[in-house]
Amino acid sequence: MTTPPPTPGRRRPGPAPRLSRDLIAEAVLGVGFEEVTVTAVAQRLNATHAALYRHVTDRDDLVRAAIERVADRAPQPLLGPDWEELLRGEAWVRWRIFTEYPGIRQAISGLASPTDPFAARALPVIRHLVVLGFAPDAAMLATDVVVDMVDESAVTAVDARRLGPDAVAEQLRETFPGPDDEELRRIAFEAMVEDQDEWFGAKLDVVLAGIRVTLTPGTAATPKGDA
Repeated sequence: MTTPPPTPGRRRPGPAPRLSRDLIAEAVLGVGFEEVTVTAVAQRLNATHAALYRHVTDRDDLVRAAIERVADRAPQPLLGPDWEELLRGEAWVRWRIFTEYPGIRQAISGLASPTDPFAARALPVIRHLVVLGFAPDAAMLATDVVVDMVDESAVTAVDARRLGPDAVAEQLRETFPGPDDEELRRIAFEAMVEDQDEWFGAKLDVVLAGIRVTLTPGTAATPKGDA
């Protein structure tokens, strides 16, 4: 006789788990930010909804617990004497997190009460750039440019993984339709599918080079309003 599937929200037979907010957060990460529901987490933990709600208030709080768990594990910014090492290191930390946990950026944005521990990571970076001689506005701009580049690049990378190589190739044929665009299609495909890390590293090099010649101490930044 076939065993019926468990009723959503009810615990499967077996010993009740000893729940905690950390254990629930790990279950959310196991389910994935793109698939998370209270029922999915409860089933993964072999627990009831009521048991979960002793530790979290709602689905948003489930997601928040997992986001905080990821942020707590992340290496702290390298507040050393080299501004480039600081920004490069922070960029790679964010890139690894946002590509290894698909949907985490969207999950943060979708919270009813926004809680973004990754935004909080920017403050010590900005402050340390000022200590290293950056003007406050230059420190904030440099950090903002790097963070924005990581966010956008990670979302694109995750989308490409979700689509798969064949769908990406089809999109690129539409984006670069000309008979002489084969080389462009090849480069874009390698960047989006075959070696996302390498392409991200190249983009980061360009961004840091721009910061080096426009925002670092002693450089004459382009005046506001000039082309």
